Amino acid sequence: MINTTSNSSNDRNTWISWPEPPTDSSNSSIQNPPSMCTASSSQRALMNELPDELKSYIFQKLPHTALFDRSLFAMACTSMRWRADVKAFLTPERACISFGDKLLNKEGLALWQAEAKKLRKQTPGLRIAFGQSRKLIEQALTDNADVKTIANALSVLAGIDLNFKTVRNTKVQTQILGTCREQTIKLSAGSIGRDRFLQEVLPALSKVPAGCQIVLEASHNNLMPGDLGELLKIMKTNPCIVQLDLAGNPLCSGDAVSHPLVALFQLPSALSHLYLGATDFNDQTACQISGALATNPCLRHLDLRRNYIGEAGALALINALATTSTTGEVHTNTVLDAVRMQANEFKECMDKIFPMMEAAHQLIAKATPECDELPFIIEVDGVAKNWLHAPITQSMYQQKFNAMAAAEKL
Repeated sequence: MINTTSNSSNDRNTWISWPEPPTDSSNSSIQNPPSMCTASSSQRALMNELPDELKSYIFQKLPHTALFDRSLFAMACTSMRWRADVKAFLTPERACISFGDKLLNKEGLALWQAEAKKLRKQTPGLRIAFGQSRKLIEQALTDNADVKTIANALSVLAGIDLNFKTVRNTKVQTQILGTCREQTIKLSAGSIGRDRFLQEVLPALSKVPAGCQIVLEASHNNLMPGDLGELLKIMKTNPCIVQLDLAGNPLCSGDAVSHPLVALFQLPSALSHLYLGATDFNDQTACQISGALATNPCLRHLDLRRNYIGEAGALALINALATTSTTGEVHTNTVLDAVRMQANEFKECMDKIFPMMEAAHQLIAKATPECDELPFIIEVDGVAKNWLHAPITQSMYQQKFNAMAAAEKL
């Protein structure tokens, strides 16, 4: 279910200024319209183009605490019961939907989504280019070649893999990155240790030219929540990371909410693949990120295996993918292809988990009529005994997810 939170009028986020809806004492959501701030005159003019009857319809659908943000936009775009004329009006280029602390128009969002699809198709070729680049860089460093020579050799490749285990010269790392032009760059920085990540990888990331896509492999570095906060500052300035592997880093502590992880899900970015296995991810954090996950327009693959997610967290994540509200509104996230939750703490709650999964998959199937089979997006331990009366074995289920994950990870 879409989560909405009450915000004060001095909220720093930029919200859309809607014309005041007609007063109707029979509807509590109209009595308590969304929080608003001043928009430009051109934005107000566009809002006024919406007929009064549609304004009333929209406000009747809003919970009284709702803000006109990207959650509402996603609800309008995905709900099967929202009127077509309302959906046509609620588009980012006209409404400037707030995404985190930025205003994201339709063109920017479409570019991120297109790049994610393109990246998946290019994965086999990029893997070859990464291998070639590693050999070129190692050979150049062995021959004491200058950075210009290295850059010329790398410029013809679609992708570059800068391995921090091999290239330990910070100046060379920064110079190589500075010469890249609209290429996919993999920063292989797994298991190099927290100090090196903070002292070498973060400064290198800040030097990545605009137009490049980054695949950041930063697993098993003993990174703390505060370190993730430093990474988020860079991602906020240049949202170039498309795949991020943080597996094996203790990013949660006990039962406390990991606020940097919550901020990661709320941050406007082109991130399409996120690996958070064995990060101590807990129920409290899962519940906090579910609202942002429900309306994330770019994230396609989320790995949360080997964590501490229990019943509450698992149900919150499943609801983020597809749910029906108490008023009958249907919401689905049809962007996500996989949410992996194996080896967590909800094995004793499968009698509740499986029905929710089946219901979510059914809703997603209805929302994507072009699909000719039931989509299996959520991965947990075991499989349901009877999904649409089709026998599904654990091995087939596991194989499907493993094959997809292996094919997409760079």
